[in-house]
Amino acid sequence: MYKTIVLSKINEYCKKIKYPAKKTGSVIMMDCPYCEGEYSANVIPNTSIINCLKCTKKFNLFDLVGEFEGRDDNNDDICDYLIEFLEIDAQTKKEQDFIASIFDRYQKEGICLVPCAKKDKIPVQNNWTNIENRNVEEWHQWLNNGLNIGIRTGAVSNITVIDIDILSNKEKIELVNPDTPKDRVEELKQKKQIPADIIDIMGAPWIQETLGGFHLFYKYADLPKCRILREGYAIDLENDGGQVISAPSKEVCVKEEYKDAKDVTRKRIVGYGTRTFLKMETLPSIPDTMLELLKGSISKNSKNDDNQSLVEQANRPMNEVVKLALLDEGDGRNSFFTSLGGCFLKQMTVAQVEYALHNLNQRLCKTPLEAREIRGMVRGFDRYAAQDQGKLETEILQYIKLAEGASKIDIEIAVLGGKVKGEEKKKVDETIVTLIKDRKIVRRGRFYQAIKEMQWVDTFTEIGIPIDFKIPYFHDYANFNYGDLILIGATSKTGKTTLGMNIVKRLVDQKIKPYYIYSESGARFKNAALALGMKDGDFHKCYCDNIDEVVFKKERNVTVWDWIDPQDFARTNVIFADISKKLEEAQGICIAFVQLREGENGKEPEWFAKNMIRQRPALAAKYLYESEDGSIGKFKITDVRDSKVKGKTFDIPTKYDWDTKEVVRLDEDDPLEAS
Repeated sequence: MYKTIVLSKINEYCKKIKYPAKKTGSVIMMDCPYCEGEYSANVIPNTSIINCLKCTKKFNLFDLVGEFEGRDDNNDDICDYLIEFLEIDAQTKKEQDFIASIFDRYQKEGICLVPCAKKDKIPVQNNWTNIENRNVEEWHQWLNNGLNIGIRTGAVSNITVIDIDILSNKEKIELVNPDTPKDRVEELKQKKQIPADIIDIMGAPWIQETLGGFHLFYKYADLPKCRILREGYAIDLENDGGQVISAPSKEVCVKEEYKDAKDVTRKRIVGYGTRTFLKMETLPSIPDTMLELLKGSISKNSKNDDNQSLVEQANRPMNEVVKLALLDEGDGRNSFFTSLGGCFLKQMTVAQVEYALHNLNQRLCKTPLEAREIRGMVRGFDRYAAQDQGKLETEILQYIKLAEGASKIDIEIAVLGGKVKGEEKKKVDETIVTLIKDRKIVRRGRFYQAIKEMQWVDTFTEIGIPIDFKIPYFHDYANFNYGDLILIGATSKTGKTTLGMNIVKRLVDQKIKPYYIYSESGARFKNAALALGMKDGDFHKCYCDNIDEVVFKKERNVTVWDWIDPQDFARTNVIFADISKKLEEAQGICIAFVQLREGENGKEPEWFAKNMIRQRPALAAKYLYESEDGSIGKFKITDVRDSKVKGKTFDIPTKYDWDTKEVVRLDEDDPLEAS
């Protein structure tokens, strides 16, 4: 993907080095560096290929740089050079390879990572100690979003980290302060050495350099998370419940305390440190001599012992922990539980009230009531429950939710056992009015429907799970999560079914068994599937021409839908809202095709109901022919929700092979041969 972006910067490069080039309309004309023809070369539309009309030489930006600047580097080196020279917002191949190698090592070791705030150590997930983030694609997304990466220490990652702090916080601040004299900076760097008594016994751990010291990584050892003070340095033992910022995080801020105008102590950022692995070979166990040093340094009176006792206490049976004995005979036990039961009935069922009262009776009474006395109270509640407004509200609301809508007669029969009149009818009418006023139900004609209560939470990092495979054709243009819809529009007779089978084949090649929905008779997908080398058992298929009957398989499955026909375009928004809801519930991915409206007077084909159809997908793209025989085409991305690169619209040139039925991106082929 990054090469595609760099190759497209022909005009930018020419401008920066003042190479003879000009734009005529939408076409870039330039001098040929091979035959030196004046403005004899032009960039072929929708490609990054330059064609000289004089010498017929075809070349690209890498060739131009090599020829004009006299470079004999390989394409990867030239690409990295252009990223820096043109200040392109993209990672170099060296950076990509480094990140991939680090993440590959983490994955092989079974390490669990934590997303942390940008340039900081603070985890952004509220419940991060109970979340296992092992999705490599998600790790890449964190980096792309500027987040830092933390390694969860302890048994969850089979990692124990010995964090050696040699420099004090004051010295770290000196180290990042640009005004610190060079000789002082050098002095601090010389001071930051792994202590001699540690070097002699540490073995061969992974070693990561930090601003103020070093992280030593070992296989998990059952040690408490604590701080150990040694002569000249300190050790933070990071284990269960901890995390450390690690490469490939870019920067970690250094903060200092200060007093504001109101004499309140605050913190401010004064600079940034980095994380660099100096050694990353086989992850070893902690040597015995190192274990002895650590265990001998841990105080026997540490808070960890107290914490352990609290955990043990929390795990004891409730009747061993809580026995308040507040009420005894003569203290009004019956009146207390009768009143309490009446309150509970407003929000609980009779069975739930009985369970609660039995438990509270055991916890609150010095001499508990007999079980039969509690049961007698509950039977009394049950006889008069129909007259209790709170209970009636609960039962009516529960029935309306269960039935997904009901008339007043339906409610009376289901809740009270038949049609009612007199006081009972008045009570039902009053309850329904109360539910409407409280915005718990709404009336639509003769029917009442429950208003779905909004579930507010203050966490967000556990949603939007990135997919762990590549979306065919678009994987390097956008980030995709489970629950996403990808929409591809094409006009009639432009090979939607063949393209759909190409997508299925690319999924099958990734060891995914997708679900294919087809809605046209004749099963013409079969010929394309066979030509592409697929066989029975490679994918599931189902004929369905009714949108409302489509149900997505759960457990993160992939569906290719050929094609969605809204029929009534006035319902487009409702249809796609329903599809999005089904996908979110199933946590699946759907790549769906829709019909495009033919362009008039040579104009590009357009979406039907475009303002409604394009607001739901994570990515929407048109598949367009660029040649009359359909062998050259392109995807035109018109909307992308979470782009991997700057921009919202992109052209992806394609080539179709009539014999093999294969559709490929031109940048997947040799760009010169693909022309």
